[in-house]
Amino acid sequence: MSQLCFAVAVVLASVANLASSSCSTPRELNCGGSQDFTLETGGCAQFSGIPTAAAVCEINASTATTGSLCWFPGGKDVSLCFVGQCWSDVGDNSLPITNWQKVPNENTLKMTNLHVSKCGLQISGFSYCCKATGAKNRTSTQHKATSATTTALVGKPLLRNSAFVETHDSATGFLSDMNPINKWARTQTVGFAPQLDCGARALDMRLHDAIGDGARIQFHHGPVVILGMTVDNTLPAIIDWCREHPSELVIVYLSHCTSGGILQLQAGSRSDESDVGTGVVVNTTDRKCADANFLAPFQELNVRVLMDSGHVNSMTLEEAKEVAGLERGGMLLGITEDSMNENWDPSITWTGQRCGPGEGPWQKLWGYVGTTLGSQQGTLNQVQSFWQESGTTAELMFWNIIKYNEQSQINHFVLEQIRNGAYEGVNFLEVNNICAHGPEIAEAIGTTVSALDKQRCQAACGSPRYEAECKKFPEDLIQY
Repeated sequence: MSQLCFAVAVVLASVANLASSSCSTPRELNCGGSQDFTLETGGCAQFSGIPTAAAVCEINASTATTGSLCWFPGGKDVSLCFVGQCWSDVGDNSLPITNWQKVPNENTLKMTNLHVSKCGLQISGFSYCCKATGAKNRTSTQHKATSATTTALVGKPLLRNSAFVETHDSATGFLSDMNPINKWARTQTVGFAPQLDCGARALDMRLHDAIGDGARIQFHHGPVVILGMTVDNTLPAIIDWCREHPSELVIVYLSHCTSGGILQLQAGSRSDESDVGTGVVVNTTDRKCADANFLAPFQELNVRVLMDSGHVNSMTLEEAKEVAGLERGGMLLGITEDSMNENWDPSITWTGQRCGPGEGPWQKLWGYVGTTLGSQQGTLNQVQSFWQESGTTAELMFWNIIKYNEQSQINHFVLEQIRNGAYEGVNFLEVNNICAHGPEIAEAIGTTVSALDKQRCQAACGSPRYEAECKKFPEDLIQY
């Protein structure tokens, strides 16, 4: 077997969605002519993602005696190596000839239609191996490439494997900062369109039906209702933004839908949305977001909302873009709560803590990020990268969510973690206060944010307010 030449699928295009905080992106390999190339294994435990193209290289197996490429058939716990040792803690295994499909050259074989189960690059047609915990071989291996051809992969990226920045409780950006109850309800500081300018490509809309006929579907965060702002009077601005950015897919996530009466607490006071006020829901009833009343304003504006979770979670990114097409251009797609794993963890809090990415709350947050990204999720899924404080937290009576965000500089540290590879493989990266580092976070996960959009973002947000030191509560009860 060591004398055979194998056609090895080598990733040459962009590699997305790495699913382990310890993974490093494989080096692009110049597989062609008679050039030597190096297989860079990095320190990886798992990859997940789909590049757009691959190269088939004839590699003389006899040149690889320790370490090479490994392949992982779907459903198998044991990896299959084409030669030498595999960087896996399940042991070394020879490659059965039955797992390869012959190509025109009798001495050349290639592997097709595989799916990674343990580690490797998940790409429908081909897989890439990297070493797992307890790796035996930690060296790169040089191979001689005698010829190469480029081939397109059958697999395409799924929507659930594609990266979006999502704003948490997006509609709270319309709330005034004057009402004390908004201290724990307000997670954004600008409206929908500026959030998109700042890099958001998914909006978290929590709908409330106070009338029962679907005519005035409003937004809420918990018991707090955002008065005066409805789906029918805010959705047009999102549609306009999408038409101005025809290559950008925007997702509207509908969740936490409720109905009930409203007690008005405060009339609006903001000059740019003078009718925005605050109310509290009375006799709340949980509802399904797929109910006709909630869908009516989206249907009125010809925005498609998908409710079949099986369809949503199996569709490719390209299929989602096709479904999301708007009249006169742009892409906007609604999905309901049954299609999303929110991965909420109320233990991820910053209450009364200090800054410092290595301290307790940060360690818990980064542990949550790694565990969430490393779990097998067959649905759309969020990584909630904000302090998931409960509304009953005593300190929020004095501080507020935006203050926690600014004092802890969480978005800054999330950006650092992204750049260090800790968020590779993220689907919906959900943040509070996208005004803080929003464009940078979006670009770091692969979103295009134009210079004009960055200017608009800055104009809407103003300058972020960061404190030099994060002091412990209640030493500096700083209120807006």
